[in-house]
Amino acid sequence: TSSLGTLITPASLSAVIFAASASAKGGDAAAVDRDGVVNTARCCIAAEVPRLCIVSSGAVTRPDSAVYKLLNFVGSGIMEAKIAGEDAVRALYTAPGVSERGLGYTIIRPGGLTPAFDADGTWLGRGAS
Repeated sequence: TSSLGTLITPASLSAVIFAASASAKGGDAAAVDRDGVVNTARCCIAAEVPRLCIVSSGAVTRPDSAVYKLLNFVGSGIMEAKIAGEDAVRALYTAPGVSERGLGYTIIRPGGLTPAFDADGTWLGRGAS
């Protein structure tokens, strides 16, 4: 039998994408959106993965907005956890010696994740059909 560890080695990775988030099916906001992203960043730095890409939320930098407040309430602190995770990742990657090793991160903050339609009702999204 084979394990993921024998199929993928840190040296073979050019990037890691962190797109996990808390859900009712497992993992609360603090465990996933804060601690999970921080632990992933630590692992990427230790393994010298050149790039960590984090998919966050477009509303995390607008704590006074209705969207932030709603998502934070419904998601039991998810927005606070996301920005705390982002802040911790920034601190990890600005530590002495990290960027000098060619390691970096990118935070992607998408807006609403809903399908878009043009004037005639054609879906503008991409994907398998």
